[in-house]
Amino acid sequence: EAGSKGKGGLDLLVSDAPANIADFDSLVVTFSKVRLFMGGKPTEKEISGSVDLTELVGEKAFEVLSTELDAGTYNKVEMYVSSVEAKVDGNNVIVKVPSSNLKITKNFEIVEGETVKFVFDINVVKTGKGYNLLPVISKSGVVGEDVDIEEVECSVDSDCEDLELCQENECESVNCIEDSDCETGDYCESNECIDIPECTTDE
Repeated sequence: EAGSKGKGGLDLLVSDAPANIADFDSLVVTFSKVRLFMGGKPTEKEISGSVDLTELVGEKAFEVLSTELDAGTYNKVEMYVSSVEAKVDGNNVIVKVPSSNLKITKNFEIVEGETVKFVFDINVVKTGKGYNLLPVISKSGVVGEDVDIEEVECSVDSDCEDLELCQENECESVNCIEDSDCETGDYCESNECIDIPECTTDE
């Protein structure tokens, strides 16, 4: 619990500074872990979450981790990416993460008994050979001190509960997502369960 001796809370959010993001239909980044450095000493935390950066442009940000850390001054954050799935004009494209992680060197303070929201801003930049994901130091930092954001509920469907889809950054309930969500003899179309019509024979 935040408030135990010498510990403070950290909410880690991801956002996307507009660079070449307008090229993309979707750009889903899945993270595996984050390393937070106090001095030269890293603290590693697992992240199991994905974000669609096309849904997080500008001041929109989505929380990928809520955790507790030792109080003190941290000076570097490294985000490790396990996969990137990207589409441009309906086609899959390769987006590279140079050195397989994204690093930001920026001081921020974890205060005992308090929770800090830290935004890690990423943008996608077109290169001669494709696209690279890069951290944006100037747009990253502590919410309310370094940056202002609008925190959103979701950026991909997997951020939501069962039978919910992410629509305009909010989780919306639907009747079904696949046929197995419906009763026997019904099928799922446009997130509604529909009766399969009885077979009729043409006379």
